[in-house]
Amino acid sequence: MWTSASLGMHAKPVVVLDPGGFYTPLWAFLEDLRDRGFVRQEALDTLHHAATVDEAFATPGVAR
Repeated sequence: MWTSASLGMHAKPVVVLDPGGFYTPLWAFLEDLRDRGFVRQEALDTLHHAATVDEAFATPGVAR
């Protein structure tokens, strides 16, 4: 979903639900990829993370 969003195939946000912080290393990895020029900031801007379901639904563009 995230790849298709970054390619412009849809304009919906992608939210990763991460209540326990399991994906914290993933965010660090993605930021490193951005810093090295492998991922565009615009692509990262379409990817969101949330600690709770309510927080996920509060993400702009996410419908309940």
